[in-house]
Amino acid sequence: MAPSMHTLAGSPDAAACRLAAACVVSLASSGGSEGQVSAVPLAPVARFHALERLHAERLYLAGSADHLWGLTRLRSLKLDDSFDSGSFAGLSRLSCLDELQLGRCSSVAEVARALASLASLTSLAVSPIGGGIAANWRQLTALSQLEELALDCLADISEVAPLFPALSPRLRSLWLTAEGLPDVPAQLSACSGLTNLMLQNSNSFVGPAAPTAAGLQALASLTGLQQLALRWHCTLSGAEACSALAALPALTSIELAYTLSSDGWQGLSSLRHLRTATLEGCKLPGLSPLLGLASLMRLDLSSNFLNAVAVFQPGAVAAHHMLDTSGLETCTQLRELSFEYCKQQTLPASLSVLQGLTALNLSGNTLGGGWEHLRPLQLLARLDLHYCHQPAVPASLSTLTLLTHLNLSSNRIGGGWDHLRPLQQLACLKLSDCSLVGVPSGLSVLTSLTHLDLRHSSIQSGWEHLQPLTQLHEMLTGWL
Repeated sequence: MAPSMHTLAGSPDAAACRLAAACVVSLASSGGSEGQVSAVPLAPVARFHALERLHAERLYLAGSADHLWGLTRLRSLKLDDSFDSGSFAGLSRLSCLDELQLGRCSSVAEVARALASLASLTSLAVSPIGGGIAANWRQLTALSQLEELALDCLADISEVAPLFPALSPRLRSLWLTAEGLPDVPAQLSACSGLTNLMLQNSNSFVGPAAPTAAGLQALASLTGLQQLALRWHCTLSGAEACSALAALPALTSIELAYTLSSDGWQGLSSLRHLRTATLEGCKLPGLSPLLGLASLMRLDLSSNFLNAVAVFQPGAVAAHHMLDTSGLETCTQLRELSFEYCKQQTLPASLSVLQGLTALNLSGNTLGGGWEHLRPLQLLARLDLHYCHQPAVPASLSTLTLLTHLNLSSNRIGGGWDHLRPLQQLACLKLSDCSLVGVPSGLSVLTSLTHLDLRHSSIQSGWEHLQPLTQLHEMLTGWL
């Protein structure tokens, strides 16, 4: 019989008695809201000498790291935070590890030396504080079985670029975040087996830079890529950029957040297997490169509204323009769509044709009309209208009876609450910062609610309207 997964919460000593026979354990805070962190002493954890999995999620580990290094049967170890004390040198004793995640590591040299001894690792994620030097990371060339590598908080991408040729035979997934990321590393061309690549510049104040010809050539050589994310202010334009994208026919997911371009976008039209496109802040002139992608199901067009020159040239005045949504009605296969912060003033009429949509994000737009275009979207389960400058709940919402998640936060709503009454499947309702002085009586019929957010309002009355909501298990109030 396979060992069961257990959660250690509350008193670790009491839990230790209950789990004495377990060979798998997951450490996690239970019952807390997002952002809350629990503290767990490490000493009791060290008693479980048969542990094979140890995941510390949203936990502060109190005590010395040395308590962990005796758990030599561990195969999977995930630590989201660092320790009070102790050394990472003992990490090398965990020779059975095949999956390791270390958060907030301050001693890069010590960690790198220990990692070089873990020859069985197939998945590694490390978040060093302050980066390191190339000599430290070069020790990871010994990890010949590595299939997944994620390195966060690097000072410069050049620290780890020499690793790529040595790790290329088995490496399938590579995620790198660095303050210095001026180009696509040319050494990536050695990683011909990559299927998942993410490159992110953690310094958002760096202006746009165009990848060199060598960088684009390295990208184009990864013909087996299925998922690509370039998260930095780079410029993809011209024939070379177009060719680089077109050379990746296996892509099913692409993220080019804040990646400025002109004619480079035409390369997207060749990605016939693309199912997910995240094009946030890319200053798209229109949707024409996407309209022939018959497999596209998820499209994020958030923050496509500013002239690119105005963003990066000092003293320039921002010239707003709305995204041209012409042709959107041809994307009938879409299931998830985001127009967040696109300066839309009315809902596009083409929305009414997208009757397969299950999730729609319109937040951050000053929407003055076009609400009737929501009525045909009878499959919608998630709708985000956060900060849409609405004085009342739009009447058309009453027809969306399959909604399970609705966000109306940051709207000064003064009425229209009866339009929510037909939404009998609604499980999550967010009304944060809605200038409420009382709990609306219309909420009393929403008996499927399990999550209700009423924060940032001075509610003085109407609490009795929540009494029928017997399924409600999380309600947020106050000003935090």
